Amino acid sequence: VANAQRNIWVTETALTTALNTSYFAEQVATFAIVMGIALLLAGLGFAVLTFRALVPEQNREEARAQAMAAVPTA
Repeated sequence: VANAQRNIWVTETALTTALNTSYFAEQVATFAIVMGIALLLAGLGFAVLTFRALVPEQNREEARAQAMAAVPTA
């Protein structure tokens, strides 16, 4: 004997589960994108720090002296 109420309940449960699964997948994708951007920015920051550490001190002093000479004093 077919039970209409049971069929409706099974369909509702399946659709609810599918909706919750798709919402969770969207949230995971958003998290992955945000983490990717954050890691990219961290990598760029570490690259800048590495570059600054590898530049010889003499070049930095020359650049600093040129920068100070270019600034007008009052």
